[in-house]
Amino acid sequence: MRHPHLPTCLMLLMLLLPLLHGCSSPPGPRTPDGASRTSVNNLEAIERYQSQQRPAPPSTPTQQRILQLEQQVEALRRQLAALQPPIVGANRSKRPQSALTVVDGVEIEVLPDRTVLRFPQAPGQAGFAPSAGIAALLRNGAAQATRIAVRGRTDAVRPDPANKRLAAQRAALARRYMLDNGVAPSKIRSSYQAAGDRIADNGTLAGRARNRRIEIELAGLATPPLATAVKDRSTP
Repeated sequence: MRHPHLPTCLMLLMLLLPLLHGCSSPPGPRTPDGASRTSVNNLEAIERYQSQQRPAPPSTPTQQRILQLEQQVEALRRQLAALQPPIVGANRSKRPQSALTVVDGVEIEVLPDRTVLRFPQAPGQAGFAPSAGIAALLRNGAAQATRIAVRGRTDAVRPDPANKRLAAQRAALARRYMLDNGVAPSKIRSSYQAAGDRIADNGTLAGRARNRRIEIELAGLATPPLATAVKDRSTP
């Protein structure tokens, strides 16, 4: 017996066959028409990107204070960097350049802002008797200086009581000499140290001889005249 709806089904099948044939192959890639393109360099895109990258503003008073301090520190770093002189060539030492010479057995170091005279001392003894040339240098330097430091030092390994007394005696002798030669007491600052503060290797005889000393530092003076005087009186 023939089904009454068979002709209708056949017609629907004939209509659907083309559609099924078209779906049997995968769809091709979509070709953009460029209508929605925007330049990555336009102002709106840049502002949108920066707003996404910008950190959120501080929300608490503590965070705001931390941000202010960080900004102040960064500003100080820039100011310090601007004030520091550039390093040229191999001159990378932080120590100021100095001229070192010996006059009548006294080691004299001339720096840009001060001059240091080092008087050698015999082992276990304290003495201070400058030569006429050194005495003239001291008078001229003390008259110009705004500050004078007098230091007594030994070559001791440990600061035992005997070497403390010896260092104090050496400083006291130099201070008394300066006062007796008209230097104002307010200019002089005296100190002593039994061990340490070495300028040479304390393991050698020559180094220990340099470390046993009285130092007189003349600070705040015009160094060129004193440097010239040192050069004139220096030993060849």
